Amino acid sequence: MVTLPARAASCAEDYARRAHETGADLLEIRGDLCPDLSSYAGPLPLLVAPRGRGQEFVDRFAPRFVDVEVGETISPPLGAGLIRSAHDHDRVPETDDLLRLIRSLAEESDMVKVAARPRTHADLARLESVRSQAAIDRPLALLAMGPLAWPSRMHAAKSDPLVYACLEPADAAAPGQVPLAALLRVDGEPRLPLLFGLLGAAGTKSLSPLIHNSLFDFNGMEAFYGLLAGDDLEGAIAVAEQFGFEGLSVTSPWKRAVFERCRETSDEARRHGSVNTLVRDGQQWVGHQTDRIGFEEGYPDLAGRGRAAVVGSGGVVPSVIAALKNLGVGEIRVYARNGARRAHLARDFDVESGRLERLGEDRVDLLVWCLPVDADELALPGPRGAALALDLRYGRASSFAARCAASGFAYRDGLAMLLHQAFAQFRLWTGRTPQAADLATITARCRSQVG
Repeated sequence: MVTLPARAASCAEDYARRAHETGADLLEIRGDLCPDLSSYAGPLPLLVAPRGRGQEFVDRFAPRFVDVEVGETISPPLGAGLIRSAHDHDRVPETDDLLRLIRSLAEESDMVKVAARPRTHADLARLESVRSQAAIDRPLALLAMGPLAWPSRMHAAKSDPLVYACLEPADAAAPGQVPLAALLRVDGEPRLPLLFGLLGAAGTKSLSPLIHNSLFDFNGMEAFYGLLAGDDLEGAIAVAEQFGFEGLSVTSPWKRAVFERCRETSDEARRHGSVNTLVRDGQQWVGHQTDRIGFEEGYPDLAGRGRAAVVGSGGVVPSVIAALKNLGVGEIRVYARNGARRAHLARDFDVESGRLERLGEDRVDLLVWCLPVDADELALPGPRGAALALDLRYGRASSFAARCAASGFAYRDGLAMLLHQAFAQFRLWTGRTPQAADLATITARCRSQVG
């Protein structure tokens, strides 16, 4: 079902025809969006939601369903189904309160709809868990709203009697709605996609959804990848388990924490003490590490460099060091503020180490920047020969890049590593190997998006 947006109120029939051709089988007309619409003769049956416009608004149409919000008193026309609904745009109520509300709405209705806005992934998992606890003899549409809602929306075709969508993102009638085309197959049947996601901190921005959804599309797979970003790692994993995710990517700051919670990990993940990929195996997650592969396959031309400075001690650094060794880099020194972590890396990988403030005293032909910030207060090392600075970040102009150029370093970003570690993840999740043409197309798409 799609909702008639205010911009299309003057051409409701044309909009309904377009929605019908795209695959919609129901059109919602809301009194708060289209209060002046007086008639309708389009190809789709109607769900009318008065939203404060009263009985007169409903009586203008011949709806198949009438959606009556808590507090409204509306009599549906003869033969129309009655949906009783409640919306909480601020939060997910406590579970007991939700259950009481749902059971109350089920009285004298044909269907119940409850929509709420999760503020955390734990909220989203709790909202979904209410479905199995409701125990009502009416169909129940249980909807999440907001930026965390997408797993619920993508899963709706498996669970809900009403699936809300939009023709264009700008026409979404509620925050979190997904485009209708993402919910339907080419033949018009509902998609039941395998779900994948990225675990990251709140505010994480990533090209990973673009990369993986392109790979799924190129390989004819019914799958979808989205962000599970937030400050609650356990809540995000609970959502993945609640909605049956098949795999997860892991980025900063969770790589070590996820490694610690995995019961089973690959040899590479154990060597590096971090995980960037989770594969679902029955009731548990198996942790893998593809960052080293991403670095080696992304930058094979770094082979044989004489001396490298690796700046940082985060979860990606062990993979970077291992990749540099495999590429035959002669000397490697790790610079980091955390003395214990710095010493640990030096010992485990048999490399040199130095305090971060001593970085400017070195001379290198490769500088690998693994910090999340520009750190303009740090002096850069001197370049040696045709020196290269490799910044594992990507997608924005930085003062670090400008300083590298001023110091005599050529500059490259981390997109190639991101792409190749994602391709390795795709192989783990699907058993399929991306084609060279896929890499070229996706690289162009990523460059176009980040500028």
